[in-house]
Amino acid sequence: IPVDGLAKDFLMWRLKMLRAASSYANARLHAVKSEGLVLARFLTGTLKHSY
Repeated sequence: IPVDGLAKDFLMWRLKMLRAASSYANARLHAVKSEGLVLARFLTGTLKHSY
């Protein structure tokens, strides 16, 4: 296998890993944002009815 082939394979593998990491991070950020919105809605509802 030529060195150029190894470099190309390595770069393709690296891009695949970066895409997978990006997808995972985006999913986690979405989950945390959703949890924050639920908590904010709960706290807002609690404050409105606590008088």
